[in-house]
Amino acid sequence: MMRSTAAAGAAVQRSASGVERMSPEDCVTFLTETTTVGRLAFHSSTGQQLLPVNFVFSGGRVYFKTSPDSTLAELAAGCGDVAFEIDHPDRLTQHGWSVLVKGKTREVSASDVDVAPHPPRPWAAGNRDILIELTPEQITGRRIRNVL
Repeated sequence: MMRSTAAAGAAVQRSASGVERMSPEDCVTFLTETTTVGRLAFHSSTGQQLLPVNFVFSGGRVYFKTSPDSTLAELAAGCGDVAFEIDHPDRLTQHGWSVLVKGKTREVSASDVDVAPHPPRPWAAGNRDILIELTPEQITGRRIRNVL
């Protein structure tokens, strides 16, 4: 059973179990302001992948860098079925949130996109000069609050 409650001036869908659907605006805020690490899920030439990436969210798109010899480099040629997720579980309070971006990827040139003032900065060492853009087709988010 879902019920609507007011939060931050917008209607929020919350289930009796405490799961709340986040507004698109909240999802964008979380993508922009909360973390620089997410997980990318896609099907590569060697099977299903779920890999962490350092990213930035700019202009409504997710950007990350990779090396030419990585599994992620396959996404430069374009992939139409990619999922990207960020989250934060708080084990102490048993509250948390998750934002999911589904879309397609392509390689872009750093000179063709604006990722200022903070371009993606991979933690991994080495040559990471392939810039991948994930264009969202869907962005959704959920919060959960323990209803003890």
